[in-house]
Amino acid sequence: MRLPDSPLRRIAAAAAALALLAAGSAMGQGSNRSKLYAGIGLAVADFEGVHGGIGYDATPPGLQLYGGYQARELLGLELAIDHLAGIEPGDLLGSGVERLRISAEHSSFTLRGVLSLSLQEILRRRPNVKVLATVGAARSIEKRSVLELTTQRHESASERDTAVVLGAGVTFELERVHLRTFLQSADRRHGTLNSVGVAAELRF
Repeated sequence: MRLPDSPLRRIAAAAAALALLAAGSAMGQGSNRSKLYAGIGLAVADFEGVHGGIGYDATPPGLQLYGGYQARELLGLELAIDHLAGIEPGDLLGSGVERLRISAEHSSFTLRGVLSLSLQEILRRRPNVKVLATVGAARSIEKRSVLELTTQRHESASERDTAVVLGAGVTFELERVHLRTFLQSADRRHGTLNSVGVAAELRF
């Protein structure tokens, strides 16, 4: 079945490319690794938005893809793609007798710095555990489909935004796969976007 041309399709293609890279990495010989890595994760988001002065919120599932470069032992640089689909806040009361039904999706590109600190000297156990903090900037687009239930009038809207994104997390380092739990918050123009999730990270 052919997926529609959408951010979700592009994310699916990127996920397939990531799987191919992982397979090639696993088949490679030698123990030398580059400073490049990539990850894929699932999240649950607390999303707030505004349409025509009417606020709405939802808790949609999300997908995140990211790639990074470990510039120093404690410092890395990452580019991440986040996609939230199925933003369905339910029926909303508009002005007068209006009732609105909003369906939306949200996509963003984030460039962020990552500061990580190993706890191995404290915990003295395997796998190695690292705590991390992130700070970056995101460029996002939200696409909305709005149905006015009283008149059955339909309209579409899109909104672009730039936000500062802060995050924190914990990474558990296995051989080639690292497991990352994360919490991130974006300070958007019309409401906040907080998410919590888990990701599998591959080192090449």
